Amino acid sequence: MITDSEVAELSVLLSSGVFIELSDLLSNGFCAYKVVTALVRTQRLGGLQKGDRSTMKEADKLLEQVIKGEKWLETKQSDNTSDESASNFDRVVRDLPEIRHSHELVDYVTNLRQILDAVQKKGTAPNEEIEKVQRFFFNYAKAVFERRRQLWHQFASMAT
Repeated sequence: MITDSEVAELSVLLSSGVFIELSDLLSNGFCAYKVVTALVRTQRLGGLQKGDRSTMKEADKLLEQVIKGEKWLETKQSDNTSDESASNFDRVVRDLPEIRHSHELVDYVTNLRQILDAVQKKGTAPNEEIEKVQRFFFNYAKAVFERRRQLWHQFASMAT
């Protein structure tokens, strides 16, 4: 049976929006992890595996959201995906400190999307390009899981 204090903790979690953000973070973090794993498999086996095609589409969707997040900064117009896009853009900006301007980030992410497109169409790409995408998604996953850890500690302090 759930205790009153557990119900109160859950109530705080839900009302603060922390639960939704934690869910999004975990989803994005696991997506990034799956991308890295699929690309390693692509390199080892010499081509994209049939079962990894959906993962490449997820990766492209996440990168597309980053670009939409940058565009949202310019327009400030909300739609049903603007919050997620803006969050993904923010995470990427924090994770790529060597990129100082949003147009550089858009160029970088566009290049990553082109590499993913080549992998999907041809089944592979040069190793250095695949490794560039792997590094991006590895760093993205690390940042997402670190944010999840921070958020969880924030929730724990709110619940006590």
